[in-house]
Amino acid sequence: MYYATMHLFAGEDLQTSALVMRLVNATIFVGLATALGVLLAPTRRRTLLWGWLVVLVPLGMFLIPSNNPSGWAITGVGTAFLALLGWFDARGARRWVLGALYLVGLLMAAGARGDAAVYVAGASVVASLLSWERTREWMLRAVLPAVGFVIAVVLFSTAGQAGTGASGFTNGGNPMAPVIPGVETPLNGVGLAAYNLLMLPFLWTGVWGSWGLGWLDTGLPAVVPWAATAAFVVVAFAGLGRLTARKTFAVGGVLLVLVALPVYVLTAGATGSVTAFSRATSSRSSCCSPSCSFRRGAASTPCASGARKPS
Repeated sequence: MYYATMHLFAGEDLQTSALVMRLVNATIFVGLATALGVLLAPTRRRTLLWGWLVVLVPLGMFLIPSNNPSGWAITGVGTAFLALLGWFDARGARRWVLGALYLVGLLMAAGARGDAAVYVAGASVVASLLSWERTREWMLRAVLPAVGFVIAVVLFSTAGQAGTGASGFTNGGNPMAPVIPGVETPLNGVGLAAYNLLMLPFLWTGVWGSWGLGWLDTGLPAVVPWAATAAFVVVAFAGLGRLTARKTFAVGGVLLVLVALPVYVLTAGATGSVTAFSRATSSRSSCCSPSCSFRRGAASTPCASGARKPS
C-alpha cells in the first residue's frame, strides 16, 4: 500500500519526486495529528501531545518525512491507538470520524510494514482494554477493533516480513554492533538469548538517538539521547502516578512484548560466528529490524499510563 501510494508521486526527476514524497508524508502526519487534536476529548489531547513529543525526537522526526515505509508505520500505529481511544469515548459524528481515522492508521501501518501490523493489532487490544466497560454499547463499539485486528492479521500474513518472526535474522552483520567485554562469539542457545537480553536496552534507546540515524551514518550530539531519554522518564513517571489495575496490566503486557519478541527474533536466526545482535544492528541501518516498531509500540506505554477517561 505504501509503495502503491508513493508511486503516484514518482516522476522523471528523481530529486523532485523524493522531495514531493517527503512533503506528502509530513503533511499526512500533521493532518492526522491535527484531526485527532480537534476530535479527541480534552483529557485525551494531553495523551496525544506528550505521547508524540517523547517518541518523535529524533528518530520519528527523521523517518516520518522520509521515503522509508517505517514513517507510515510510526504514524499509523500512533494514529490508530489514539483514534480508537476516542472511538470508545466520543459521541455522535465525532465518533464516526475517529473510527475512520482508526482504520486509516491501521491500513497505513499494516500496509507499510509486516511487523507494524503486529504492533497496530497490539495497540488495538491495549486501547480496547483501557476503554473496557461492561455494557452493551461497549460490545457494539468493540466490533470496530475486532475487524481491525482481523485486517492486521491478514495483511501481516501476506507480508514478506512475516517469516522473520519464525526464523529470525539469518544473515548480515555489522562491525559497529556493540559487544559485551569478555564475552566471546559465537554464542548460541541460552547463551545467545542471555546476550541479547543484556543488550536489549540498546535497541530501545535507539529511538532517542543512542544509534546513528539512517544507515547509522547520521550522528547526533550527546545531548540528544540524554535529553530525549530524560523527557521520556519524566512523562513515564507522571503516568505511574495515575496507574490503575487495568492500566498496569496493559503496560505490563506492552513491556512483556518489548522484551520477549525482540529477544526471540534475534536469537532464532543465529548462524555462524555473527551474533544476533550484530545482525539486528545491520538491519537497523535500513530500519528493517523489529526495533523500529518496538520503539513505536513503547509510545503506547506513557500514553496508556497517563490517559484518563473523561468524566
